[in-house]
Amino acid sequence: MSSKSAMFCWLGAIFVAPPCLAQDKVTTIRGSFTETHTRLECDCNPTTWTQNFVITLSGKNHIREQWDGRNNNNVTTSAQHESDLGEARGSAIWRVAGPNRLERTVVFKQHVQKMTITTAGAQCTLDVRFALKPGFTDMYVPRADNGEWAHFTLPRTTQTSCEIF
Repeated sequence: MSSKSAMFCWLGAIFVAPPCLAQDKVTTIRGSFTETHTRLECDCNPTTWTQNFVITLSGKNHIREQWDGRNNNNVTTSAQHESDLGEARGSAIWRVAGPNRLERTVVFKQHVQKMTITTAGAQCTLDVRFALKPGFTDMYVPRADNGEWAHFTLPRTTQTSCEIF
């Protein structure tokens, strides 16, 4: 069974390991998205972030994430996480969202980020959306450069890419 076939079996299974996963194949998806937002407490130019990720699906429902990001002010971030599908890791959780769809939801203090990977054959597409929680008008998160909490406009995704290999 190819790693792409294992991927489709993975996405069709919701926390139950079908026979096609017994072979413990590994599927890797690489993607990126670019988003723009503005800090509200200053007369700042918009900040544009490009977030790159590699997720590796393995075992019965295991997912490993590697992230790196860079903004137009040359601030960089990186992170690595591991969990099982459906298992919350901090404020983030990966789920099977339907046939050929994998979804990552991250719940922040005032907003939610939803990332959906949809597969079709050997191709994938990425959709990244941000939404404010009820009652909020902006997002309130730590700044990447100094960790201080600040208010920002809700990000707007301007570009995405996705690849299965």
